[in-house]
Amino acid sequence: MSDPTAETRLEPCGCCEAGPPEAPAHDNRPGLPALRYRVGTHGSFMRRMLARLAVELPDLTSRAGDDPAIAMLDAWATAADVLSFYSERMANEHYLRTAAERRSVLELARAIGYELSPGVAAGVELAFTLDEFPGSTPQTSIPSGTRVQSVPAPGEQPQSFETVEAIEARVKWNAMRPRQTRPQRLAIGASGDHLYRFALPGEPPLSGPGVTAIAVADLFRISEVALDDEVDTLQAQGVNAIVIAGANLRLAPGDRLLFVGVRGGETRALVAPVLAVEPDQKRGETRVSLDLPLPPQILFVTAALIQLAQTALPPGPAPLPLGGPQVHGLLANRVLAESQLQAIVATNQWASGSFELLLERPPPPPAAVFAFAERLGFFGHNGPYYRSLPQELRLPPGAGGFVPPEGAPPTAVYPTNWDGIPGVSEPLSIWEDSLATGSDTTYDAHSADAPDAYLGRAVPAVIPGSWVVFEDGDVRRAYRVRAAAERSLVGFGIHDRVTGLALDDVDGTDLVNDTPDKPDSLGFRTATAHVASAQLELAELPITDVVPQGATELMLEALALDLPPGRRAMLTGEQAGAPGIFASELLTLEESTHLILEEPGGVAGFTTLRFAPGLQRSYLRASVTINANVARATHGETVQHVLGSGDGAQANQRFALRKSPLTYVSAQTPSGAESALEVRVEGVRWDEAPSLFGLGPETPGLKQYFLESAKG
Repeated sequence: MSDPTAETRLEPCGCCEAGPPEAPAHDNRPGLPALRYRVGTHGSFMRRMLARLAVELPDLTSRAGDDPAIAMLDAWATAADVLSFYSERMANEHYLRTAAERRSVLELARAIGYELSPGVAAGVELAFTLDEFPGSTPQTSIPSGTRVQSVPAPGEQPQSFETVEAIEARVKWNAMRPRQTRPQRLAIGASGDHLYRFALPGEPPLSGPGVTAIAVADLFRISEVALDDEVDTLQAQGVNAIVIAGANLRLAPGDRLLFVGVRGGETRALVAPVLAVEPDQKRGETRVSLDLPLPPQILFVTAALIQLAQTALPPGPAPLPLGGPQVHGLLANRVLAESQLQAIVATNQWASGSFELLLERPPPPPAAVFAFAERLGFFGHNGPYYRSLPQELRLPPGAGGFVPPEGAPPTAVYPTNWDGIPGVSEPLSIWEDSLATGSDTTYDAHSADAPDAYLGRAVPAVIPGSWVVFEDGDVRRAYRVRAAAERSLVGFGIHDRVTGLALDDVDGTDLVNDTPDKPDSLGFRTATAHVASAQLELAELPITDVVPQGATELMLEALALDLPPGRRAMLTGEQAGAPGIFASELLTLEESTHLILEEPGGVAGFTTLRFAPGLQRSYLRASVTINANVARATHGETVQHVLGSGDGAQANQRFALRKSPLTYVSAQTPSGAESALEVRVEGVRWDEAPSLFGLGPETPGLKQYFLESAKG
């Protein structure tokens, strides 16, 4: 049912309603991103005009859209809508917070004396790689303005960059690598029972358990290396395994290795049984595990405790020839700063390239580590048991000692019981002759090269100067062969072709009878001889630790001279913990120092780079390269053209650049940027002025121009 009280609208057009709608009122609170300023839209304008039409022309009752009058109102509503839209946009452009046009912001800033700063070109660091083919120039100058282009991605355009500084580039600086290996420097402890690995001052510190500080005087060094007199302590680590160069060695478990160490004029030997042999064909080396006890841990020390201080060296009074002992004596076993080394090089007038070549690391010499190709017994070890000999060839049963007892056959061939009598006499040792009579049972020693002992057979590989090891149970003795000779020998009830050895002690002195040099415990049946020694070459040990995050120094695997403080370098490598992900970061060198080591084959040099800040990531050492041929560059390219011909009769002439936009670069200016434009008039460079105010034909100083493009 209908509501009789409800208002009934007779005119659906609404024209009979009282009064037209009012214009909207706007209240803009502070901080809005945009202002509301429109007085209406097409719909509101149309409603207001239709309401006004009912008042002004009541007889016009048509409201159809195709009526000419209504169509005219619709057109005006559209025009008013457009005008109100732009008036609102113009109102927004009058305020910094709501302005959207650059020109609006520029004019508003100018109203209070500020100017907009132009966009600054992107800056990059370019790492150049010089060609390394034979005959190429080892170094060259890269001038400022050298242009390079980026390799664009699909759908992109190549971008041009130009260097803004000149640098000196070298082939050796293309890809400097951190030190990948360290020498395997070995020494025998003072007790003679332990083997140590040690590091020289300035070298990468040892890592792992058992790193100790050992006095130089307590080490018999196997590796030949000279030490500075000021070094009295070395960082050392007990080891029971070594790595030998070569993967096809004739080594097997049970063999013996001989280590010979020297301390001053004293020599000491250590014999170690081989427990395991692990060849590595890929690296061309063999890891040998030894039956040696590890020394007890004493004290853990850091590398800082044994770092050799930088030594200030005055240049020589007169130029020294490059090479030879003079250079070794001046530089060897010292850590030198770049400035110190350069002063020495300049004073002695050495060519930098030749000096670097001299300090390239020589191949490692064979260390005093020996393996043995032959293992055998001594003469007589396979002879018959003495009691089994016929009575006419031996002493009566029960006789003891070396003097034939009364009643013995005077023609006895073997008067000495070489197998001994329990409780009465011991078996003969390797030093004793079964044919001897009386108290002197040793082999004939009248000649200087008379044999001290005879091997069980002939071994041609035993030569003078080689080493031998005699072993019987826990007794092991090393000797140096003074002379070796083959001969036919009769004794111990047999005869054979054997090799006789004239021996010296490890320090080169003659052996003395009835002393520890010739222990009686080396029995002729039980002792074993390890002979035919071969000197082994110790392999370099890989440095497997990563280049850590935050590191501020890195030792290179070679010498790198002439790197001044402040030079930039690019480090690139595979990130530790992220396989296959490579990253790069820029380093600023603060200092470079050089470690000069005297090796047996020459002098080797290594450079340590110190930089700031520390590395932002950790890298796998084997993947790291450092490029020091780095130059700053900016995005853009240099264009040269004639602006125009000046007319002195005209004031404030304007010349338009043919190619835009103009490049701006970062600079120490109030705006933080400056244009890359350079204007020359008849070869004279003009400088940019901030405004035209005060400029005139008599302006003192350099001529100036007003760069209007920077202002708008």
